[in-house]
Amino acid sequence: MVSFNTLLILATASSALVIQRRDAATILADIKTINTNLNALTSATTTYTGGLIQALPVSNAEQTLDTSIQKAGTDAKAQTTPLSSADSLQVLAAANNLTTGINGTLVALSAKKAAFQSAGLTATVTGDITTLKTDTDVLSAALVAVASPDTKAQATALQSKINEQFAAASAAFAA
Repeated sequence: MVSFNTLLILATASSALVIQRRDAATILADIKTINTNLNALTSATTTYTGGLIQALPVSNAEQTLDTSIQKAGTDAKAQTTPLSSADSLQVLAAANNLTTGINGTLVALSAKKAAFQSAGLTATVTGDITTLKTDTDVLSAALVAVASPDTKAQATALQSKINEQFAAASAAFAA
């Protein structure tokens, strides 16, 4: 039986994690992790030649990427005040650099559509793209929310660019 003291310690520890302050350095580190995970998914997708078993590295890489996007969204939402202009510009530059990786990953997935279809994985990949887009939307909205007033328009434009990339990949799998 779990003791009351153990529950109290766990509750206190989890509460402390929730109120931890996030800053631009945390957001930048999260974006760096996303970039690494994008590259891993692109690599796994590029080497995929078909079959259910060979799809496991692609699936694992997608899950790792999604987890890192969710963490970045959580960290960005925890930033309760707007970033400074300088910090916002750094975050925007890092996020803008992600667009190349996002596009590369989505193009790689689209290029393997026939292999995924042959393995009966079209619905799985389509669902993964939808999940990645949903979690990326949460992150993008959080980044726009914490952007300094002078960079909000740039952040919104970047969000639109990323949405276009996901729309193209979704359309490729819908065709």
